[in-house]
Amino acid sequence: MSITIFDLDNCISDDINRHHLLPNYAKYHNACYKDKLDLTGIQKVPEKIVIFTGRPELYKYETLGWLRKHDLFPELVLMRPKGNSLSNPSLKREFLLSLILLFPLTSIDMAYDDRQDVLDMYSYEFGITTTLKRINNYE
Repeated sequence: MSITIFDLDNCISDDINRHHLLPNYAKYHNACYKDKLDLTGIQKVPEKIVIFTGRPELYKYETLGWLRKHDLFPELVLMRPKGNSLSNPSLKREFLLSLILLFPLTSIDMAYDDRQDVLDMYSYEFGITTTLKRINNYE
């Protein structure tokens, strides 16, 4: 199986209308269903996708609803477990190792994220081709 990894917030999910709610992460994440899908820079949505997001599992229902609303049906959605405080690169490294264990014959065509540190981890540690996809430049 060949897959593509996507991040959500500010990568394919345009969070511009809720970014002002930060640092209140509960309000920020509760409003995720309002985001618009943004696939700018992606020629064609790959057939097999996996979502790795730092968004907490508490918002899984809203997240899955948002994905369905936009006709995205990933093979797997991995979200930050309750009580997990790993950095995004460390969290997504754990997600990637889980993916490799679940689907040992999987090849990864591309990984999209809005954070360069995450992309560096994918690239340097696993040899994955990556693309920085940042909808809004908050930095």
